[in-house]
Amino acid sequence: LAICARCRRAATSLVHALKSEPIAAELNEIEGARRVRSPRHSIARRVMTTASLAAAAAVAGLLLIRSIDVDVGRAPVERESTSGVVSAPELQSPIGQVPALGQFSWSVAGPADMYDMYRITVYDEQGVVLWELETGATGVAPPATVRFEPGVQYLWRVAARLRLGRWVNTDLVGFTISQP
Repeated sequence: LAICARCRRAATSLVHALKSEPIAAELNEIEGARRVRSPRHSIARRVMTTASLAAAAAVAGLLLIRSIDVDVGRAPVERESTSGVVSAPELQSPIGQVPALGQFSWSVAGPADMYDMYRITVYDEQGVVLWELETGATGVAPPATVRFEPGVQYLWRVAARLRLGRWVNTDLVGFTISQP
């Protein structure tokens, strides 16, 4: 929230939604019901409170989703049209079974200067991030500090940052090293 204006606006929207008349009435009703019930109904009270808060959060979420792109007093944010969809980079290597791990490489569709940064992320077979790096290049060798074992399935992907500050992600692609 300290560094993201959009996040601050979203949080403010959520606070305003929670203060709205219907949601405030629902929360007051829950609080009143809690005071009237005896301690033996504590489980039912917790279930009702949780369900009511979940409903209030869902309503607030819907209001937030509707208002997230509305910035009062600001120029509208430019969006890509569906006819000019920006495509993610295309992963080139390693893919599938590879004899040895050389360099991670990918290519971009369209003008290369439309992207100003790439983030490569490599996962082990349990989905744990082994390595992540941001670079301006379309290829990079893995660091010697990360050990890739033969016969183990690894996954990787690349996120490309557009000059407008948005990111587009590739799908996850797997590879396995066949040679020790």
